[in-house]
Amino acid sequence: MTPLAEEFLSEVIAADAAVGAPRPRIAEIQAVVAAYYEITVLDLISERRAVTFARPRQVAMYLAKRLTVHSLPRIGQLFGNRDHSTVIHAVRRIEALALADADMAHDLVALAPLVAATVELRLAEAVH
Repeated sequence: MTPLAEEFLSEVIAADAAVGAPRPRIAEIQAVVAAYYEITVLDLISERRAVTFARPRQVAMYLAKRLTVHSLPRIGQLFGNRDHSTVIHAVRRIEALALADADMAHDLVALAPLVAATVELRLAEAVH
C-alpha cells in the first residue's frame, strides 16, 4: 500500500471509529463489496472458494472487522456460518495484500467512502 493510501485508509477507519459515529451494518458492507466486485451477496456468503468470490469475501470480512463492533464469531456467522478463525485469516490476508499489492490497496481506499456513503444514505432515509 502506498503511504498516501495507507494514511487515507487509516483516517477513514479512525473517523468511523470515533465515539458516537454511526457504523455500517455488515449487510451494507456486503452489498457494497459485492457490487464493487460485480458479484452477488449470495456469492459473497457462499461456500465457493474460487478467488473471484473468496477475495471479495475476505475484503468484506476485513471491512466488517475494522468498521463494526461485531465479534469475530458474529462476523463469521453473517458470512455463511464461517468459523471465527476464518475471519482472522481474512483480516490478516487482506492486511498483507494491502501492503504488497497496489490493486488491493486501491480497492480498500475506494471501498471505504462507498461504505460511508451507504451509512449516510441509511441515516438520511431514517430522518425522512
